[in-house]
Amino acid sequence: MRYRRHLGKRYHGWVHCEFSPPEQLLETPEKAGELPGAELVLDCRGRQIFRTPLEFQNTPRSYFTYYFKNSSISRSLRSCYAFQSLQISEKLRAHRFGTLEVVAAVKKKGEWLNWHSLVVAREIESVHEIASEGNHVYQVHPAVELSPELAGQLAGELVRFHAQGFFHGDLKTRHILVRTDSPARFFFVDLEKCRYLPHLPNFLKDVLAARDLIQLLTSLPGSFTTSDDLVRHFLECYLKAAGLPLDPAPRILKMVNLYSQEGPLSQGQTVMGGLLRRVK
Repeated sequence: MRYRRHLGKRYHGWVHCEFSPPEQLLETPEKAGELPGAELVLDCRGRQIFRTPLEFQNTPRSYFTYYFKNSSISRSLRSCYAFQSLQISEKLRAHRFGTLEVVAAVKKKGEWLNWHSLVVAREIESVHEIASEGNHVYQVHPAVELSPELAGQLAGELVRFHAQGFFHGDLKTRHILVRTDSPARFFFVDLEKCRYLPHLPNFLKDVLAARDLIQLLTSLPGSFTTSDDLVRHFLECYLKAAGLPLDPAPRILKMVNLYSQEGPLSQGQTVMGGLLRRVK
């Protein structure tokens, strides 16, 4: 068994069998920032992310610790972020996609809603520069410029991602880490809304794939317009990799066009509802 059940005083969940986290980390995960060597990476809307040195198989390694305190009932009604991250990351890794390797996922005991949870994951190699590896440069979006070559590689990876039945649900540039090697390697993170749905009808698959593309393109700097050279190149690469024609426009491209600057809809909470209303 790869994971063992964790039953602590205040938190319960799953821990990798070869990982021995400090007890104070799991019993009071909101104190993760007080662990020796912890470095704050992000503090936003109840989410704190620390880079923390911890031991795995008696060897010190760098980890990300994600502590979540949901600020709304709607967020707390969703499946626990920690458990969802563990489950979907295991599926992604089984299909050879770059993502978090979660070694601990716990939530607070006695909570019917999902207010508090913690994810501990190995630090992805792509988020910082590693000088010892020659000319290989590791950065995180949006610091990496989305060149036509990189956009084409990302489009191909997204086709494979969607074809395997994965739909991110919150795909933005900051949720795709990239190793700017040749070829580039991409890492999908922030998996709260990611779903594995390989048996959906083709129409629903197109809707969910279009939602990912819309969210990604609207997160790029500037206005999302299909007349932009980079956007057009990215979409053409996606359609080509998916084996879809450029003309006449396939269903998935029609849905994306609805949310461009020239289209009638605006991206946001209405993405799914708007697509279902406007596309038959």
